[in-house]
Amino acid sequence: MELNSKLKQIREGKSITLSKLAEKLEWPISKLSKIEGGSQDITFKELEELCVHLGESVHDIVGEKRITNVGDDLNMRELSKKFSEFIVNYGSVNRDNFGGNDVIKIITKVIPELITKDLDIDLQKFLVKGSGGNGQPAEVPWLSIFIRDITTTATKGLYLVFLVKADLSGMYLSLNQGFTYFKDKYGTKEGKVKIRKAAKEVRNLLNTIPSDSLFNIDLECVNSLGKGYEAGNIAAKYYSIDSILNDDMIYDIRDYITLYEELRGIIGDRTVEQFYDYLLLKEDGYELSEEEEVEAINKILTLKEDEEEYCVGFKGEKKEKKDSIIDNKGRKVYPRDPKIATNALKLAGYKCEVDENHCSFTRKSNGKNYTESHHLIPVNCQDDFDFSLDVEENVCSICSTCHNCIHYGEDEERMVLLEKLYKERKDHLDKVGLSVSFAELKKYYKIK
Repeated sequence: MELNSKLKQIREGKSITLSKLAEKLEWPISKLSKIEGGSQDITFKELEELCVHLGESVHDIVGEKRITNVGDDLNMRELSKKFSEFIVNYGSVNRDNFGGNDVIKIITKVIPELITKDLDIDLQKFLVKGSGGNGQPAEVPWLSIFIRDITTTATKGLYLVFLVKADLSGMYLSLNQGFTYFKDKYGTKEGKVKIRKAAKEVRNLLNTIPSDSLFNIDLECVNSLGKGYEAGNIAAKYYSIDSILNDDMIYDIRDYITLYEELRGIIGDRTVEQFYDYLLLKEDGYELSEEEEVEAINKILTLKEDEEEYCVGFKGEKKEKKDSIIDNKGRKVYPRDPKIATNALKLAGYKCEVDENHCSFTRKSNGKNYTESHHLIPVNCQDDFDFSLDVEENVCSICSTCHNCIHYGEDEERMVLLEKLYKERKDHLDKVGLSVSFAELKKYYKIK
């Protein structure tokens, strides 16, 4: 049943007169009559308003199988038609006829205007922009929908984008990522590995990915820009040139805008760079909490690495501190390198540095005495220091009893343990730019 007929059936079934419903909606009765008769378009927002007054939900009326209203049907056909027209004719565009070409105007002007109108896009929040190239045809023409406070360019950030295949056989609607951040931070080759890893991590965070989404796309391209799009894809829908006119494109765009807005909520107040730094933290070999570091140490020790290769001793060198990370709860935290902590345990011979006679048990992962790593100057005090706290000189090997005492014991007992460790490490800390008095250290542990 067409949507206009279903709306009329619901209204009559509830014994609501046309004039009464029009009055509640503050619409002209002629408008409502034309909508029910199928001769006037209805926007999605109008449908939502109408459903409220009918006491129905949009989902119940539309149903799992999408029922197309008259307006959307016309608009969807026009949008699909324009995409098809662009792809079919794009092959005729060249450097000589590029300027002012009507085919290029379809992707840069006509389709952006259609999407903005048909989906009632808020241009204060979104930017809709298309490109067929710069002075000459692009290998992969594109049209993007950007959330402005995430990005307004396809070279960085996260965005929705229609990507036309280089062989003009079809196109993708993709939630994608700009490659520039990854290229600048990791280099071209490693950047492609990282952007794919980021795509996977983002997928794990999202709950509204459409069930028919593709996680790999093939643009049939050879240039690096197109390869960057392929690597950056998070989720995509494919339209072959033969099926474009038959697909529910407007509904797909709505679904992907919902997905995009969910991602915006996950990013929160962080910049895109801060979001990526957090996302790729483990991939870069770092942890954020002591608990995560313990798990990572066990994994490293399970590898049974050569003790001589990794047990390098105190270097006595100042180490540049890493930038802080903003986690998913909006907290500022500093990354920890579990390899540093593991090396500190090895340097101590897997003995407790408070008292090497303290009893422990055998660690299953490497058959050594079990001890735990502890940053003497807490990592959360990094802002007070110019150099990194995540160095072997600041990481002690202690038994689990001493470790728990330092965190949860009475102040007098904690102070005894800390003083012992401080006296052993003071000179080493000074050499790596971490000079601190015992009185200051006690304040960090909130010991009076």
